[in-house]
Amino acid sequence: MAVLMSLSSVLIYIVTEASIYLKYTPVTDLHLSYIWSMLVLLFCTKFLCYMFKVYIQLGGGERSLCALSSFLFIVFALFVSMANKNSIDFGIEEGYGEFVQEFMKFANSTKMIKSPEQEDPLPSVKAFKGFLIILSGFIGALLTFPSFRFGSLTSQLLLGEPVLEQEERKNKSGEGMKDKLVQVLVHFNLIAPLFVLVCWCKPLVQDHFISEFAVSERSFNFLRIAFIAVIMLVRIFSIKLYTQAHLNTAKRYLHNLKREAGRIDHKTVQQKVAYTFQYSSVVVLQILTPALIVLQLCFILFSLQNTPDEMPDVLPANTILAGVTDMIPEVVSKSDVTVFQGMRSVLTKNFMTSVISYVVWWVVSANAGVSMLSTCYHHVSEQV
Repeated sequence: MAVLMSLSSVLIYIVTEASIYLKYTPVTDLHLSYIWSMLVLLFCTKFLCYMFKVYIQLGGGERSLCALSSFLFIVFALFVSMANKNSIDFGIEEGYGEFVQEFMKFANSTKMIKSPEQEDPLPSVKAFKGFLIILSGFIGALLTFPSFRFGSLTSQLLLGEPVLEQEERKNKSGEGMKDKLVQVLVHFNLIAPLFVLVCWCKPLVQDHFISEFAVSERSFNFLRIAFIAVIMLVRIFSIKLYTQAHLNTAKRYLHNLKREAGRIDHKTVQQKVAYTFQYSSVVVLQILTPALIVLQLCFILFSLQNTPDEMPDVLPANTILAGVTDMIPEVVSKSDVTVFQGMRSVLTKNFMTSVISYVVWWVVSANAGVSMLSTCYHHVSEQV
Protein backbone atom coordinates (compact mmCIF):
# COMPACT_ATOMS: atom_id res chain seq x y z
CA MET A 1 0.00 0.00 0.00
CA ALA A 2 2.77 2.44 0.90
CA VAL A 3 4.63 1.68 -2.35
CA LEU A 4 1.52 2.26 -4.48
CA MET A 5 0.70 5.46 -2.63
CA SER A 6 4.27 6.67 -3.04
CA LEU A 7 4.09 6.13 -6.80
CA SER A 8 0.77 7.99 -6.90
CA SER A 9 2.22 10.82 -4.82
CA VAL A 10 5.17 11.16 -7.20
CA LEU A 11 2.83 11.43 -10.19
CA ILE A 12 0.60 13.93 -8.42
CA TYR A 13 3.64 15.93 -7.34
CA ILE A 14 4.97 16.10 -10.92
CA VAL A 15 1.57 17.19 -12.25
CA THR A 16 1.20 19.79 -9.47
CA GLU A 17 4.67 21.28 -10.01
CA ALA A 18 4.10 21.33 -13.77
CA SER A 19 0.82 23.19 -13.31
CA ILE A 20 2.56 25.69 -11.03
CA TYR A 21 5.39 26.16 -13.53
CA LEU A 22 2.90 26.70 -16.35
CA LYS A 23 0.97 29.10 -14.07
CA TYR A 24 -2.23 27.07 -14.11
CA THR A 25 -2.19 26.80 -10.32
CA PRO A 26 -1.33 29.63 -7.88
CA VAL A 27 1.79 29.09 -5.82
CA THR A 28 -0.01 29.86 -2.58
CA ASP A 29 -2.62 27.11 -2.85
CA LEU A 30 -2.71 24.16 -0.47
CA HIS A 31 -1.68 21.63 -3.08
CA LEU A 32 -2.92 18.08 -3.32
CA SER A 33 0.69 16.84 -3.40
CA TYR A 34 1.09 17.84 0.26
CA ILE A 35 -1.80 15.58 1.25
CA TRP A 36 -0.45 12.60 -0.69
CA SER A 37 3.02 13.10 0.72
CA MET A 38 1.62 13.18 4.24
CA LEU A 39 -0.35 9.99 3.56
CA VAL A 40 2.81 8.20 2.40
CA LEU A 41 4.67 9.44 5.49
CA LEU A 42 1.79 8.21 7.65
CA PHE A 43 1.82 4.70 6.14
CA CYS A 44 5.62 4.44 6.35
CA THR A 45 5.63 5.56 9.97
CA LYS A 46 2.84 3.10 10.77
CA PHE A 47 4.86 0.25 9.26
CA LEU A 48 7.99 1.21 11.20
CA CYS A 49 6.03 1.47 14.46
CA TYR A 50 4.44 -1.93 13.83
CA MET A 51 7.81 -3.57 13.20
CA PHE A 52 9.23 -1.83 16.27
CA LYS A 53 6.34 -3.20 18.34
CA VAL A 54 6.99 -6.72 17.02
CA TYR A 55 10.68 -6.55 17.94
CA ILE A 56 9.83 -5.21 21.41
CA GLN A 57 7.37 -8.05 22.01
CA LEU A 58 9.98 -10.62 21.05
CA GLY A 59 12.04 -9.64 24.06
CA GLY A 60 15.61 -10.75 24.63
CA GLY A 61 18.26 -9.24 22.41
CA GLU A 62 15.82 -7.37 20.17
CA ARG A 63 14.34 -5.38 23.04
CA SER A 64 17.78 -4.62 24.47
CA LEU A 65 19.04 -3.49 21.06
CA CYS A 66 16.08 -1.14 20.63
CA ALA A 67 16.69 0.43 24.04
CA LEU A 68 20.43 0.73 23.46
CA SER A 69 20.05 2.26 20.00
CA SER A 70 17.49 4.77 21.27
CA PHE A 71 19.84 5.86 24.06
CA LEU A 72 22.82 6.18 21.72
CA PHE A 73 20.83 8.20 19.20
CA ILE A 74 19.62 10.53 21.95
CA VAL A 75 23.23 11.11 23.01
CA PHE A 76 24.27 11.75 19.41
CA ALA A 77 21.34 14.15 18.88
CA LEU A 78 22.37 15.98 22.05
CA PHE A 79 25.85 16.58 20.62
CA VAL A 80 24.32 17.76 17.32
CA SER A 81 22.08 20.26 19.14
CA MET A 82 25.13 21.61 20.99
CA ALA A 83 27.09 22.15 17.77
CA ASN A 84 28.05 25.67 16.80
CA LYS A 85 25.77 27.44 14.33
CA ASN A 86 28.75 28.24 12.14
CA SER A 87 29.58 24.53 11.72
CA ILE A 88 26.17 22.92 11.19
CA ASP A 89 22.94 24.86 11.15
CA PHE A 90 19.38 23.96 10.18
CA GLY A 91 17.89 27.33 11.09
CA ILE A 92 15.85 25.88 13.96
CA GLU A 93 16.37 28.83 16.33
CA GLU A 94 15.36 31.41 13.71
CA GLY A 95 12.42 29.33 12.52
CA TYR A 96 11.15 28.69 16.03
CA GLY A 97 11.48 32.39 16.79
CA GLU A 98 9.19 33.20 13.85
CA PHE A 99 6.79 30.48 15.00
CA VAL A 100 6.58 32.06 18.48
CA GLN A 101 5.99 35.55 17.05
CA GLU A 102 3.22 34.38 14.72
CA PHE A 103 1.64 32.33 17.47
CA MET A 104 1.56 35.35 19.80
CA LYS A 105 -0.14 37.40 17.08
CA PHE A 106 -2.67 34.63 16.54
CA ALA A 107 -3.24 34.24 20.30
CA ASN A 108 -3.80 37.98 20.74
CA SER A 109 -6.19 38.16 17.79
CA THR A 110 -8.28 35.25 19.08
CA LYS A 111 -8.03 36.40 22.72
CA MET A 112 -6.39 33.13 23.68
CA ILE A 113 -4.20 35.00 26.19
CA LYS A 114 -6.59 36.40 28.76
CA SER A 115 -4.15 37.96 31.21
CA PRO A 116 -1.12 40.12 30.38
CA GLU A 117 1.04 37.87 32.55
CA GLN A 118 0.78 35.11 29.95
CA GLU A 119 3.14 36.76 27.54
CA ASP A 120 5.07 33.65 26.55
CA PRO A 121 2.92 30.48 26.83
CA LEU A 122 5.16 28.50 24.49
CA PRO A 123 8.30 26.67 25.66
CA SER A 124 11.73 28.10 24.99
CA VAL A 125 14.07 27.19 22.16
CA LYS A 126 16.03 24.85 24.44
CA ALA A 127 12.83 23.01 25.37
CA PHE A 128 11.93 22.67 21.70
CA LYS A 129 15.40 21.30 20.96
CA GLY A 130 14.90 18.84 23.81
CA PHE A 131 11.72 17.65 22.11
CA LEU A 132 13.65 17.20 18.86
CA ILE A 133 16.32 15.21 20.72
CA ILE A 134 13.71 12.80 22.11
CA LEU A 135 12.10 12.56 18.68
CA SER A 136 15.51 11.81 17.17
CA GLY A 137 16.03 8.94 19.61
CA PHE A 138 12.64 7.49 18.71
CA ILE A 139 13.31 7.81 14.96
CA GLY A 140 16.70 6.17 15.38
CA ALA A 141 15.11 3.26 17.27
CA LEU A 142 12.54 2.81 14.48
CA LEU A 143 15.27 2.73 11.83
CA THR A 144 17.61 0.36 13.68
CA PHE A 145 16.36 -2.98 12.39
CA PRO A 146 15.59 -1.79 8.82
CA SER A 147 19.13 -0.40 8.68
CA PHE A 148 20.54 -3.67 10.01
CA ARG A 149 18.64 -5.53 7.32
CA PHE A 150 19.97 -3.23 4.62
CA GLY A 151 23.51 -3.68 5.92
CA SER A 152 23.26 -7.48 5.98
CA LEU A 153 21.96 -7.61 2.40
CA THR A 154 24.65 -5.17 1.31
CA SER A 155 27.27 -7.45 2.83
CA GLN A 156 25.82 -10.42 0.95
CA LEU A 157 25.94 -8.50 -2.33
CA LEU A 158 29.53 -7.43 -1.72
CA LEU A 159 30.67 -10.93 -0.80
CA GLY A 160 28.84 -12.51 -3.72
CA GLU A 161 26.69 -15.60 -3.92
CA PRO A 162 27.54 -18.81 -2.08
CA VAL A 163 29.93 -21.33 -3.54
CA LEU A 164 28.63 -22.33 -6.95
CA GLU A 165 28.91 -25.62 -8.69
CA GLN A 166 31.26 -25.97 -11.61
CA GLU A 167 28.48 -25.85 -14.23
CA GLU A 168 26.99 -22.69 -12.71
CA ARG A 169 30.40 -21.02 -12.78
CA LYS A 170 30.71 -21.72 -16.49
CA ASN A 171 27.30 -20.22 -17.13
CA LYS A 172 28.21 -17.11 -15.14
CA SER A 173 31.62 -16.61 -16.69
CA GLY A 174 30.32 -13.99 -19.15
CA GLU A 175 28.64 -11.80 -16.53
CA GLY A 176 31.77 -10.11 -15.21
CA MET A 177 30.80 -6.64 -16.42
CA LYS A 178 27.33 -6.99 -14.94
CA ASP A 179 28.79 -8.00 -11.59
CA LYS A 180 31.06 -4.94 -11.62
CA LEU A 181 28.08 -2.66 -12.25
CA VAL A 182 26.23 -4.30 -9.40
CA GLN A 183 29.21 -3.75 -7.12
CA VAL A 184 29.36 -0.08 -8.10
CA LEU A 185 25.64 0.35 -7.47
CA VAL A 186 25.81 -1.37 -4.09
CA HIS A 187 28.80 0.74 -3.02
CA PHE A 188 26.96 3.88 -4.15
CA ASN A 189 23.87 3.01 -2.08
CA LEU A 190 26.08 2.40 0.93
CA ILE A 191 28.49 5.35 0.72
CA ALA A 192 26.46 8.11 -0.99
CA PRO A 193 24.22 8.80 2.06
CA LEU A 194 27.37 9.66 4.02
CA PHE A 195 27.83 12.73 1.81
CA VAL A 196 24.42 13.95 2.96
CA LEU A 197 25.88 14.34 6.46
CA VAL A 198 28.02 17.26 5.28
CA CYS A 199 25.34 18.92 3.13
CA TRP A 200 24.34 21.16 6.06
CA CYS A 201 27.95 21.79 7.13
CA LYS A 202 28.34 25.51 6.41
CA PRO A 203 32.14 25.95 6.24
CA LEU A 204 32.74 22.73 4.30
CA VAL A 205 29.95 22.75 1.71
CA GLN A 206 27.55 25.68 1.83
CA ASP A 207 30.04 28.55 2.14
CA HIS A 208 32.40 26.88 -0.33
CA PHE A 209 29.73 26.49 -3.02
CA ILE A 210 28.31 29.96 -2.54
CA SER A 211 31.71 31.69 -2.63
CA GLU A 212 33.64 29.56 -5.15
CA PHE A 213 30.90 28.80 -7.69
CA ALA A 214 28.87 32.00 -7.21
CA VAL A 215 25.75 30.02 -6.39
CA SER A 216 22.86 31.70 -4.63
CA GLU A 217 21.52 30.27 -1.39
CA ARG A 218 18.24 29.30 -3.01
CA SER A 219 20.04 27.46 -5.82
CA PHE A 220 22.25 25.69 -3.30
CA ASN A 221 19.19 24.54 -1.34
CA PHE A 222 17.65 23.22 -4.56
CA LEU A 223 20.84 21.32 -5.47
CA ARG A 224 21.04 19.87 -1.98
CA ILE A 225 17.46 18.61 -2.09
CA ALA A 226 17.94 17.24 -5.62
CA PHE A 227 21.13 15.42 -4.59
CA ILE A 228 19.36 13.70 -1.69
CA ALA A 229 16.36 12.82 -3.87
CA VAL A 230 18.61 11.23 -6.51
CA ILE A 231 20.31 9.06 -3.87
CA MET A 232 16.96 7.85 -2.60
CA LEU A 233 15.66 7.18 -6.12
CA VAL A 234 18.73 5.08 -6.94
CA ARG A 235 18.11 3.01 -3.81
CA ILE A 236 14.45 2.56 -4.71
CA PHE A 237 15.21 1.46 -8.28
CA SER A 238 17.87 -1.00 -7.08
CA ILE A 239 15.46 -2.84 -4.80
CA LYS A 240 15.59 -5.89 -7.10
CA LEU A 241 19.21 -6.52 -6.14
CA TYR A 242 18.49 -6.54 -2.42
CA THR A 243 15.39 -8.69 -2.86
CA GLN A 244 17.42 -11.25 -4.78
CA ALA A 245 20.11 -11.15 -2.10
CA HIS A 246 17.46 -11.98 0.50
CA LEU A 247 16.10 -14.84 -1.62
CA ASN A 248 19.65 -16.20 -1.93
CA THR A 249 19.56 -16.67 1.85
CA ALA A 250 17.69 -19.94 1.30
CA LYS A 251 20.42 -21.07 -1.08
CA ARG A 252 23.06 -20.21 1.50
CA TYR A 253 21.15 -22.19 4.10
CA LEU A 254 20.98 -25.27 1.88
CA HIS A 255 24.67 -24.90 1.05
CA ASN A 256 25.62 -24.73 4.74
CA LEU A 257 23.63 -27.89 5.45
CA LYS A 258 26.19 -29.87 3.47
CA ARG A 259 28.84 -28.98 6.05
CA GLU A 260 26.77 -30.05 9.05
CA ALA A 261 26.94 -33.57 10.39
CA GLY A 262 23.87 -35.68 11.11
CA ARG A 263 20.43 -35.82 9.56
CA ILE A 264 17.94 -32.94 9.45
CA ASP A 265 14.21 -33.37 9.07
CA HIS A 266 13.00 -32.36 5.60
CA LYS A 267 10.11 -30.43 7.15
CA THR A 268 12.56 -28.19 8.94
CA VAL A 269 14.32 -27.45 5.67
CA GLN A 270 11.03 -26.72 3.92
CA GLN A 271 9.92 -24.38 6.68
CA LYS A 272 13.23 -22.51 6.56
CA VAL A 273 13.06 -22.06 2.79
CA ALA A 274 9.36 -21.13 2.86
CA TYR A 275 9.98 -18.58 5.63
CA THR A 276 12.62 -16.88 3.48
CA PHE A 277 10.17 -16.37 0.62
CA GLN A 278 7.28 -15.37 2.88
CA TYR A 279 9.39 -12.75 4.63
CA SER A 280 10.54 -11.14 1.37
CA SER A 281 7.71 -8.55 1.34
CA VAL A 282 8.73 -7.37 4.82
CA VAL A 283 12.35 -7.09 3.71
CA VAL A 284 11.35 -4.99 0.70
CA LEU A 285 9.39 -2.61 2.91
CA GLN A 286 12.24 -2.38 5.41
CA ILE A 287 14.58 -1.23 2.63
CA LEU A 288 12.12 1.06 0.87
CA THR A 289 10.53 2.76 3.89
CA PRO A 290 13.48 5.03 4.90
CA ALA A 291 14.04 5.98 1.25
CA LEU A 292 10.34 6.77 0.75
CA ILE A 293 10.25 8.91 3.91
CA VAL A 294 13.26 10.96 2.82
CA LEU A 295 11.96 11.27 -0.74
CA GLN A 296 8.56 12.59 0.35
CA LEU A 297 10.19 15.04 2.76
CA CYS A 298 12.39 16.26 -0.11
CA PHE A 299 9.26 16.88 -2.18
CA ILE A 300 7.79 18.95 0.65
CA LEU A 301 11.05 20.87 1.04
CA PHE A 302 11.19 21.63 -2.67
CA SER A 303 7.60 22.92 -2.59
CA LEU A 304 8.40 25.09 0.43
CA GLN A 305 11.37 26.57 -1.42
CA ASN A 306 9.03 27.76 -4.19
CA THR A 307 6.52 29.39 -1.85
CA PRO A 308 6.87 33.08 -0.96
CA ASP A 309 7.98 34.10 2.53
CA GLU A 310 4.70 35.84 3.26
CA MET A 311 1.85 33.72 1.98
CA PRO A 312 -1.26 35.75 1.15
CA ASP A 313 -4.69 34.20 1.42
CA VAL A 314 -5.73 32.77 -1.93
CA LEU A 315 -9.35 32.58 -0.73
CA PRO A 316 -10.38 35.45 1.52
CA ALA A 317 -12.27 34.79 4.71
CA ASN A 318 -15.61 35.98 3.33
CA THR A 319 -15.31 33.66 0.31
CA ILE A 320 -14.56 30.68 2.54
CA LEU A 321 -17.45 31.54 4.86
CA ALA A 322 -19.82 31.93 1.95
CA GLY A 323 -18.81 28.61 0.41
CA VAL A 324 -18.31 26.47 3.51
CA THR A 325 -20.44 27.74 6.36
CA ASP A 326 -23.50 28.08 4.10
CA MET A 327 -23.21 24.43 3.02
CA ILE A 328 -22.53 22.89 6.44
CA PRO A 329 -23.19 25.59 9.05
CA GLU A 330 -23.76 23.03 11.81
CA VAL A 331 -20.24 21.61 11.32
CA VAL A 332 -18.04 24.56 10.30
CA SER A 333 -18.50 27.93 11.94
CA LYS A 334 -16.87 31.30 11.38
CA SER A 335 -14.54 30.80 14.34
CA ASP A 336 -13.34 27.46 12.90
CA VAL A 337 -12.36 29.09 9.63
CA THR A 338 -10.58 31.87 11.52
CA VAL A 339 -8.62 29.31 13.55
CA PHE A 340 -7.65 27.45 10.37
CA GLN A 341 -6.37 30.61 8.72
CA GLY A 342 -4.48 31.52 11.89
CA MET A 343 -2.77 28.12 12.02
CA ARG A 344 -1.67 28.57 8.40
CA SER A 345 0.05 31.80 9.38
CA VAL A 346 1.63 30.26 12.50
CA LEU A 347 3.38 27.46 10.59
CA THR A 348 5.78 29.75 8.76
CA LYS A 349 7.96 28.75 5.83
CA ASN A 350 11.25 29.05 7.74
CA PHE A 351 9.96 27.05 10.69
CA MET A 352 8.70 24.17 8.54
CA THR A 353 11.84 24.20 6.38
CA SER A 354 14.16 24.05 9.38
CA VAL A 355 12.29 21.20 11.10
CA ILE A 356 11.89 19.12 7.92
CA SER A 357 15.55 19.70 6.98
CA TYR A 358 16.63 18.40 10.38
CA VAL A 359 14.36 15.34 10.08
CA VAL A 360 15.73 14.57 6.59
CA TRP A 361 19.32 14.90 7.78
CA TRP A 362 18.63 12.77 10.84
CA VAL A 363 16.83 9.95 8.98
CA VAL A 364 19.62 9.72 6.40
CA SER A 365 22.30 9.89 9.11
CA ALA A 366 20.73 7.22 11.31
CA ASN A 367 20.08 4.90 8.38
CA ALA A 368 23.55 5.37 6.91
CA GLY A 369 25.38 4.95 10.22
CA VAL A 370 23.62 1.77 11.30
CA SER A 371 23.82 0.33 7.77
CA MET A 372 27.57 0.92 7.69
CA LEU A 373 28.07 -0.77 11.06
CA SER A 374 25.86 -3.68 10.04
CA THR A 375 27.73 -4.12 6.77
CA CYS A 376 31.09 -4.21 8.55
CA TYR A 377 29.81 -6.64 11.15
CA HIS A 378 28.32 -9.10 8.63
CA HIS A 379 31.32 -8.75 6.33
CA VAL A 380 33.71 -9.72 9.13
CA SER A 381 31.46 -12.51 10.45
CA GLU A 382 31.10 -14.05 6.99
CA GLN A 383 34.84 -14.18 6.49
CA VAL A 384 35.60 -15.73 9.88
